[in-house]
Amino acid sequence: MIALFLLGHIDLRYSDETAFTLQPNVPYGWIREGEQRGIPSRKGGNLNVFGLMNLQGELTSYQTTQSVNSQTVIGWLDDFSSTLKKKQ
Repeated sequence: MIALFLLGHIDLRYSDETAFTLQPNVPYGWIREGEQRGIPSRKGGNLNVFGLMNLQGELTSYQTTQSVNSQTVIGWLDDFSSTLKKKQ
């Protein structure tokens, strides 16, 4: 597969998905004894990110704050494949 990519016959991509919490977590900090400090924040939620990258470092990514399931990933892959057809 890598040989086909290097010869320019295919656009080989590796993919992964991850989620980032949008709720900050500061488990400790340095403050003078007797003082109180707060960090304003919005509560809850995740940012889900799905990426497709080739060996040349070309990255296509998709983000959502909604739940990710197989239909979501299929939609992203369909969208990505439609961009490849436009390049040809």
